[in-house]
Amino acid sequence: MKTLSCGPTRPCLLDCPSYLCYYCLVRAFLPEALLSDFRQVEPPARNAVYRESHAVAIKKRFNSVDADQTLWLLLEQTRNAVYKARELELEQYGVSASQAGVMFVVDTMGGRTRPAEIARWLVREPHSISGLLTRMEKDGLLRRVPDPERRNAVSIVLTDKGQDICNKVFLRESVRQILSALDEGQRQTLTDSLITIRDRALKDRRTRNRPPYPTVE
Repeated sequence: MKTLSCGPTRPCLLDCPSYLCYYCLVRAFLPEALLSDFRQVEPPARNAVYRESHAVAIKKRFNSVDADQTLWLLLEQTRNAVYKARELELEQYGVSASQAGVMFVVDTMGGRTRPAEIARWLVREPHSISGLLTRMEKDGLLRRVPDPERRNAVSIVLTDKGQDICNKVFLRESVRQILSALDEGQRQTLTDSLITIRDRALKDRRTRNRPPYPTVE
């Protein structure tokens, strides 16, 4: 039977979605002798009972949540789940998803771009991009060089090490596997919807410089 960690030391027999499920709390605090009757129920049956009762409890608790809150939660859950999958994939290259995003922008812009343009593409504040660039420079992934078009300004270029890693992380196998759940029609619908939501959010923030890509064709 598949087991998951349920608390710091005890394996969960129920494959429960929480850190401490009802069964594990019972097992933790009741004497061993009192658990015999409880254990007579087969784990799959307990599993089914738990899941059904848990689903009912969730439904009762959140049935009053409005549609906007539900969609917001779904967006946050999806972003975090995809981000974690991408982070795990990038561990082998020693870079984070944020660093991979910076390298993508620099490479897409022809191998040289300004920090402000990176912030614009990634919808990040300039000061947060500055700190990220400093860390990447220390790791030997990029260099700050004088901007040929603006005095006292700098451009960002990838080092040979950064370009090599950039070429590898572009494979994005984790993202491809996740998005393979969508057909072409669903992909286009999702793309259009996300662009609409992103642009509205930027409008409400009174952001002048919107990302140049992607946009509605």
